[in-house]
Amino acid sequence: MVPDSFRPPTAPQLSWSTNSYRVAPNPVSDFLNVIYQSNEDALFELFDLYGKKVGAISLFHYFKNRLLNVSELPPGVYLAAVSCKGERVWSEKVVVQR
Repeated sequence: MVPDSFRPPTAPQLSWSTNSYRVAPNPVSDFLNVIYQSNEDALFELFDLYGKKVGAISLFHYFKNRLLNVSELPPGVYLAAVSCKGERVWSEKVVVQR
């Protein structure tokens, strides 16, 4: 039997939760792109493994991404974290390499 109509396949829709965060590329060598969707302003911070803050940028709700220059940081593993209203809402390991 031959169908009367044809519907092309569709890709699944990507859905963001109310607040979503990710970083790319990871590993990174120069600029870390913080990609996000949030209804509220937040703070992105980068920490070394000793807990020392080595970078920070504000994430304004009306933007969708921000860049953080990591070219001056030594290669290694870092912790990226996002805080909103004083509460940590997201974290991820980031690798800086040359």
